Amino acid sequence: MYAEIKDGEIRQTIDDGAPVCLADGTQFPGNFPKEEITPLVRVGEAARPDDCSNLVGGRDIQLIDGTPTEIWQSRPKTDDELKAARNDVRRAAIANLEAQQSDRRLREAMLGTEAKVTQPNGDQIGWMADLDRRIAAIRASLEK
Repeated sequence: MYAEIKDGEIRQTIDDGAPVCLADGTQFPGNFPKEEITPLVRVGEAARPDDCSNLVGGRDIQLIDGTPTEIWQSRPKTDDELKAARNDVRRAAIANLEAQQSDRRLREAMLGTEAKVTQPNGDQIGWMADLDRRIAAIRASLEK
């Protein structure tokens, strides 16, 4: 991406390969090398932020020390967005456990056996009952 700079201001930004029409009316086809067009300067690109606590909502081009630079706009996530992200993780865990449940139920029905799981208190319950207990616990932790 390139920016047309005039009088210390960005007049316009131009994508690579796009035709150019400068502020003074001069036109260049899209395949004309942008490096050869005097008022155009390549925009410095910044890496998109990967901070999980913020949402990146767009980008802007600003002059920094005379160089056009890409600036990413971000904002903190709202409580509702954070809650939705936590619930997405919990729903994925439930789906994973339910996927194991279906295969295990079919196998145990075919063999007529059920594996046992020892609980922290020493009780032994069926493997399927343990999965059901874990799924119920995760469902109970979903935020409203």
